Amino acid sequence: MTMNGTDGNTLEEFRTSLKAEKFYPNGINTHYKTLLQELNPKEQATTLSLNNTIFFDDQWVDLDDQFINVMEDVYSASVSSQDFGDSGTVDVINNWAEDKTEGKIKEVLKEIKEDEVLFLINALYMLADWELGFEPNYTSPQDFQTMDGNQIEIDFMNSDDIRRYVIEEEYSAVDLPFKGGDYSMTFVLPKTNVRNYLSEFETATMRTWMDNMYASLREERVLLEIPKFEMSNKILLNDMLIDSGMETAFEAANLDRMGQFYGGQTYLSRVIHDAFIKVDEKGIEGAAVTTVGVGVESLPPQIVFNRPFFFIVRHVETNTAIFIGRFGDPS
Repeated sequence: MTMNGTDGNTLEEFRTSLKAEKFYPNGINTHYKTLLQELNPKEQATTLSLNNTIFFDDQWVDLDDQFINVMEDVYSASVSSQDFGDSGTVDVINNWAEDKTEGKIKEVLKEIKEDEVLFLINALYMLADWELGFEPNYTSPQDFQTMDGNQIEIDFMNSDDIRRYVIEEEYSAVDLPFKGGDYSMTFVLPKTNVRNYLSEFETATMRTWMDNMYASLREERVLLEIPKFEMSNKILLNDMLIDSGMETAFEAANLDRMGQFYGGQTYLSRVIHDAFIKVDEKGIEGAAVTTVGVGVESLPPQIVFNRPFFFIVRHVETNTAIFIGRFGDPS
């Protein structure tokens, strides 16, 4: 969204940081608008809410009409003028976030800093039902071992069913589809430290690894134990963006295509991302889970997510990752 308002060196930094060197904003906008239509869940049991908004103080900013049109048309962003000198504006912004995340994210800002005149905010919320859920009566407390070696007791969901899974030398993984098949959630349990495992990935290698993993999934009986959890996260992206190539935008940014700013040099003060995800037993319309048994000659393989793991929530048709998260310390 912000890149549409940049020009000159700032635009080039955005293209580098977002790994979009082959594209300029117009091309990205076209792709993004198409992708949003494809990501729209066909199944009512799946809720995907990706919302964008712009709050600005018209005493300090005169937004460009073309920029506003793009924000509204491509990103479905609401654009609202507010008095940033009014302490109640923080409540207006936080109420927007709370509304767009079904009350799960209640606060994106504690205060508006003296030199801040505009916010572009993205809120992401997802809630979905498993195609094949977990029987709540089988949920039981077990120990989860953190990266520090501490043992924390939490609720684990358990199942003995036919699932799509893979057990490799470096990791084990299970892919759980949501109702309708538009989306799935993949849980990945590395054999080594999850942070070290993830640090080896860059965009290209992650895509290749994902393709290989999904191609190697088998659909067979497996004993599965996964923590039940709700996770919310607030991420300040400044340092990540600076490290990825946005070297000067947080000190001086060319935002001429966004509009006219009054009062001095423009720069990015902070970039905030809020997300929420919930994982529980709920299956198809809350029905009990059918357990498929096999012969007694041998036990099926078992995957127990009782130490740090990561997960990917993806749109199956486009292989677009909606969430990539790490579960490391339940406390």
